[in-house]
Amino acid sequence: MFNFLNFNTNEEKKPVRKLISTLKPFARFNKKDRGSEKKGGDKESQRKKQHKDGNENRGPKQFSTKRETGSKNNLPLDIFIDFLGNKTIQDLKMEYSNIKSYVFPEHTRNAFDHNMNLNKYKDIICIDETRVALEAPGNHYYHANKVNVLGMKHVFICCQAPMNETIVDFWRLVIQYNVTTIVCLVNLIENGKPKCAQYWPGTEGSILKIKNINVQYDTTDTTEEAYIVRNLRVWREGENALPLRVKQIHWKDWPDKFVPSETYSLMKLVRKIRDFKKDETIVTHCSAGIGRTGTFVAINMIFTKITANEDFNIHNVVMSLRKQRAGAVQTESQYIFLFKVVVDYCLIINAFNIERKKILQKFVDEYKVYYENALNNVEGKVPAATPPGNVPQNEAHQQQLTLAQSSPQPVAGNLVPGTQEQVPQLMPQCVTQMQQPVLTTPQQQMNPT
Repeated sequence: MFNFLNFNTNEEKKPVRKLISTLKPFARFNKKDRGSEKKGGDKESQRKKQHKDGNENRGPKQFSTKRETGSKNNLPLDIFIDFLGNKTIQDLKMEYSNIKSYVFPEHTRNAFDHNMNLNKYKDIICIDETRVALEAPGNHYYHANKVNVLGMKHVFICCQAPMNETIVDFWRLVIQYNVTTIVCLVNLIENGKPKCAQYWPGTEGSILKIKNINVQYDTTDTTEEAYIVRNLRVWREGENALPLRVKQIHWKDWPDKFVPSETYSLMKLVRKIRDFKKDETIVTHCSAGIGRTGTFVAINMIFTKITANEDFNIHNVVMSLRKQRAGAVQTESQYIFLFKVVVDYCLIINAFNIERKKILQKFVDEYKVYYENALNNVEGKVPAATPPGNVPQNEAHQQQLTLAQSSPQPVAGNLVPGTQEQVPQLMPQCVTQMQQPVLTTPQQQMNPT
């Protein structure tokens, strides 16, 4: 499980080379050196400049694996490794404890409190300061916050998973912000509990109609093992605008309140997203929209710093994120996982001296023990092997019973949106052939489990 960085063939190395070339943290020579290399120029003046810099006959400054601690030219990754060398897993646990207990004094929650029926969990607040307000017609509230960091190529909207009664509002948000990418980090059912309403059609070629909004499921891309991509189109009836093309990237097996078993697939997904056009707004959600969602967005924030060759501090990154999306990076294991992602990236690029490599390997060894111990305490561990797409038909009846038992209030008497047709009491929340979402009484749960 922890040897995924060892590649045996050239074919296996290709995606790593692409990953490295895209993130490119090691373009070390400065602009003047690059200009000299491109333009040629006076050889004598170049020679004098190189001599002055102590680099005679060496050309532009290259990425060196023999950097000395304390050098003024240390990259942010050097600083990160040196910082990590003075930390243990226990130290990071204490760091996160302080983060989790901190309350931002400027945060307010008026909209959250006034729309409690639209909140999936009572104790996962949506702060007013960065809240996404929906435009009329319709209600203005969805449990979502905008996250925008200076230098980050994309804007992220972190939100809770749609409930049956908020599917239409979710798609209103997507249309309003012209969202073309949705990152879904949750399965519909996890450990026997409903976590997300199915807000897309059940089969390719079918259309899901929610009030005046239509969602068509065109094709599926399954080339990646860790996630699938659904190509969707969404439009409002009565509008002349072309349908909005949306890619839904659906992660398969990220456990609730925990972390994936490896980091490489996440790094590949971050690279994939960096290829998207600049200033694109990306909607990201799990169940509550803070744990897996916060971890994923934090990784994007960290790699934004790395690719810009800027200093970064994971503690500060998480605090900046939580200032915009309250409670983001929900658990200690998710916080420590952020360090593991950067450590594994450092091992992939393999460009550090022996002392720093020892620090990296020491962390990997400590993390392995920590992960295995933490895994034993995770409810259900990794989610069951149900594909992240649609619930199989032969599980529909069991799912109906589960939903009926878990709902604190009866659902009979609700109406299918846009009709006067009564909803059967045991209508499942998500089934393979589902064509219309069902209105149910919101399940006011405490914290996702």
